[in-house]
Amino acid sequence: MEVDPHFKVKLSQRLQKLRTEKQLTQAELARRCKIPQSVLSLYEKNDSNRLPTLYGIVKLAKVLDVSTDYLLGCSNIKKNELTSQPDDFIKKLSAKDKLILRRIAEGLLITAKANSAK
Repeated sequence: MEVDPHFKVKLSQRLQKLRTEKQLTQAELARRCKIPQSVLSLYEKNDSNRLPTLYGIVKLAKVLDVSTDYLLGCSNIKKNELTSQPDDFIKKLSAKDKLILRRIAEGLLITAKANSAK
């Protein structure tokens, strides 16, 4: 399968940038992701056609603390605020919005209990 060169360039650039921002060597990032350092080196090279597997992308994103969409160049938002730190997101809501959210959650719980009783 032919790799889109723009996709590969974006992935390798983001991977290098994130790794250096985290002050990790290739060897350290590879160890944390349980992949060979030589393979990680190929992921970071623009002229290599070597791409991580889906599982590898998930591991890299988790260790680098970014979303897979960001790592792949599909988004410029490093982390989804809702999924990365839901408590912080809720703290930012107004009192009225917190009450609405609580009522929605209570309604969902009632529905879930009713469905599980069937």
